[in-house]
Amino acid sequence: MVELLVVIAVIGLLLALLLPGLARARASARQLACASNLRQIGLAAIYYSADNSGFVPRDHTPRRADRRPPWMALLGPYVESQGDWRDPASVAQLLRESPVLQCPTHPLLGEIPGGFVVNAFKFESEPQWDPDGPLRLVKVRDAPNVVWLAEAADLFALERQGVNYIFFPEYRDAYKPEHLPRRRIERISDDRHDGRANLLFFDSSVRPVIRGGLELSMFDDGVTSRATEDVLY
Repeated sequence: MVELLVVIAVIGLLLALLLPGLARARASARQLACASNLRQIGLAAIYYSADNSGFVPRDHTPRRADRRPPWMALLGPYVESQGDWRDPASVAQLLRESPVLQCPTHPLLGEIPGGFVVNAFKFESEPQWDPDGPLRLVKVRDAPNVVWLAEAADLFALERQGVNYIFFPEYRDAYKPEHLPRRRIERISDDRHDGRANLLFFDSSVRPVIRGGLELSMFDDGVTSRATEDVLY
């Protein structure tokens, strides 16, 4: 009996030692999977730009013909070969089911149409902070240090209509300071993975940012000559 209790105690001790390490390994694997997804989206955007005169999509503005549909739906066919991405009725489901367009650590995985947010900042429009539309990749200044995609916050803060915008694909953009982490209308997370989050930059590199390390200046693409409604998709 004593020997059995000793064995049980040893097993309990080993589990206590191993479980934290296993949890850290699992969290690290999820962060790597998230970073891999961002890299694939970056490649998809490059392929998309090659087919669209060098332009990539950014914000979604229903009244603008050059900003429909949302950027994820435009890149969807370059990420996933399955499904009819031309059918608006099926796009939301395709976005929810695409593993590449999701972060495996997001608490609403499988419920929201995409786990990432695109940089749609147009700095020359401040203080109104109008969102930016399609952009030529070659025009981005200091591409290695300008954020292209960031990880979505757990919940987009409720806005005037009392609707949680995180469940709608057209709101996967950030274009004003209030969308940064821990601000009034937070749309971006900088601590998804144990105090850090992944970022995709305009040179297609993926690097982490620590909590509190995401600055507004990192979203400034340096572009002042913007696309117009003549740029259609």
